[in-house]
Amino acid sequence: MKIYFRHSPNYGWSHLLQSYRKIVNKQSIVLEIGASATPNTRELAKFVHQVIGVEYYQTRLPSNYRNITYKLGDWQKLASIIKPNSIDCVVSSHCLEHIPDDQKALNQLYQIMKPNAVALLTTPNRLRLSRRLIEIFTGPRHFPHWEHVREYSYQDLVNLISKTKFTKYRITPVVFGLYAPPHFVLFSTVVPNIFKNYANYWEVSLIK
Repeated sequence: MKIYFRHSPNYGWSHLLQSYRKIVNKQSIVLEIGASATPNTRELAKFVHQVIGVEYYQTRLPSNYRNITYKLGDWQKLASIIKPNSIDCVVSSHCLEHIPDDQKALNQLYQIMKPNAVALLTTPNRLRLSRRLIEIFTGPRHFPHWEHVREYSYQDLVNLISKTKFTKYRITPVVFGLYAPPHFVLFSTVVPNIFKNYANYWEVSLIK
């Protein structure tokens, strides 16, 4: 375990990209939900045949680029714009916490994914260390908060997934430490199991 003091890059995205590269190949068709960050989408596209980027906001919708095709759409109505059983891998970075009906959104994923396809989702941990310390003095945060409809503890995610069509999944803690934007202070990129429930982010792998 290494402890750092440094400016905060996007560790959640870096971890997700490492997981992604182990899953995809040059024949893969990938769906990215919340595809407004074009450098990230282009990074995904380097390793696969095609990326389909779905973005909810018209003003954030990028133009098509090489093997990237963008569509305007709502995650909760995904099957209306993506062919069923057509996607090898789904990527979504910090979107799930914005979705009003998260159960419906995950079931829509199941519908458009091929058998054995994997969805990789990252989302903040509701019980991350920095929030827990702040709430000692302020009380629990109430949701919706800012753009987040909710945030998830480990058990929250287990409960959510249990209500969907997915039966195979893995929930991985990503980064442990104090976060005071734009810096992490005293943190580890490897989360000791004893501190799992207080990690900064979750990476959820859903397997169809």
